[in-house]
Amino acid sequence: MTSPRSLLTAHRLRPHRQLGQNFLSQPSIAEMIVARAGVSPEEAVLEIGAGLGALTIPLARIARSVMAIERDRNLVPLLGAELLAAGIQNVTIIETDALALDLPELAREAGRPLTVFGNLPYNISSQIVIKLIESRRQISRAVLMFQKELAQRLSAGPGGRDYGRITTMLTYCASVRHLADVNAHNFFPPPKVDAEVLEISFTA
Repeated sequence: MTSPRSLLTAHRLRPHRQLGQNFLSQPSIAEMIVARAGVSPEEAVLEIGAGLGALTIPLARIARSVMAIERDRNLVPLLGAELLAAGIQNVTIIETDALALDLPELAREAGRPLTVFGNLPYNISSQIVIKLIESRRQISRAVLMFQKELAQRLSAGPGGRDYGRITTMLTYCASVRHLADVNAHNFFPPPKVDAEVLEISFTA
């Protein structure tokens, strides 16, 4: 994996703040997340915000297939080149906004429920979680990286000050498990806060 800083600089690109782009720059972190999530060769993975392939590559080396969603058209050819250099052939890159995805249709195309992965921009994280809840019949689980503050709200217990509407929705239909903490210095550019990886397993 080429370092995000080097790759973007070589192509005269900069991270888009409005898209919440903070690229995971440590391959070992991505491999740790995939290992702790216990990805299997039977899973069809949908990755939201594939970026430059930090998670895409270790996912594709294990999973049956990966649909890599990337909104930024400038990153799509770079992602394709990174996958080619890594010898990855089971990834389909889809250039679109994750909020516009037809999840039931993608699950039908995959022939099985989807496993969703993603390093989510803070400004759409809650919307993505709600979208996943609404399509939970087509999703087995989601392994998502959130800013720590939101992760704490999503995994909060009843009665606490962090327990809100979206937490109630998750409590009804899913179990939430902490997988990992990721320090801000593992991203380029580094965000202002650390991240946390949660596994959301849908049960109803």
